[in-house]
Amino acid sequence: MYPYNVAPNYKNNTNIKSMEGDKKNTNNLCYDKRLLELLSLITSEAKCLSEYFEKLYKKATDKNDRENLKCIYVDTVKARRFLEDIYYKSAGDKVSYCDDYKKKMTGDYLKDLKKSMMYLSDYVRSVRALYVLFQDLEVKDMLFEIITDMLGDVNTVTYMCIER
Repeated sequence: MYPYNVAPNYKNNTNIKSMEGDKKNTNNLCYDKRLLELLSLITSEAKCLSEYFEKLYKKATDKNDRENLKCIYVDTVKARRFLEDIYYKSAGDKVSYCDDYKKKMTGDYLKDLKKSMMYLSDYVRSVRALYVLFQDLEVKDMLFEIITDMLGDVNTVTYMCIER
């Protein structure tokens, strides 16, 4: 029986770390500079978020808050590393960070905590938009892991705000 669901130009699903996967991703994505620019901006935002949560962690006095903020900080660092890896696999270069995404702290712990909730939810929206633009399943898996981690972090920060 003829397999009707297979196209004649069927492309094998290659591993992102394999040489063939590197060449295919680089060839496809280097032509779309807008996608690389968006990926660079989102990576820069992840770096700024990690710096923001590091500062917030240092300001926290409650033991539970410090533990939660440390976990969120680790998640943002992991997200940044995933995005750097995706960018490198796509463009063959390291990310050039822009300094437009500096998150300012007010000095009031509760206000900064509430702002971090908004920063995280905005960041989830931007990563979700990026998720739709990629076709490689391993890249989508990395982005999905970032999204789920950040959604959990939004819930954690929401709980921390309500607890106060």
